[in-house]
Amino acid sequence: DGGERGGVDGRGEVAVEVLAASLFEQLQHRYGDSEEASISQIALGRLWLDRLGQPARALVQFESYLAARRRGESREEAMVGRAAALERLGRTASAREAWEAVRDAFPGSVSARRAAVRIDALR
Repeated sequence: DGGERGGVDGRGEVAVEVLAASLFEQLQHRYGDSEEASISQIALGRLWLDRLGQPARALVQFESYLAARRRGESREEAMVGRAAALERLGRTASAREAWEAVRDAFPGSVSARRAAVRIDALR
């Protein structure tokens, strides 16, 4: 298939993802206090972490979301993203603490089970 997936080569896929990141950043800049801008922090964090290999930039997004929101249905996802970003940055002690916070905040959840696995791996 010549390195193509779905008709978009790897460079094109990265270009689309970089464009998406830019659009999320514009949304946050222009409409920073909106619900949409807040939710975009998680989407952009996942994009930086999972697709663009930028855990430091992802961490900023997750931490910004968590600092502004003590509650919310997306808090669990942001906490998991933060823990994963810390782990990818090699900040083992901080990552372990972040995973422990996930486990403690969402007992019995899929995220808590994932956190338990990651905590064991980081010992």
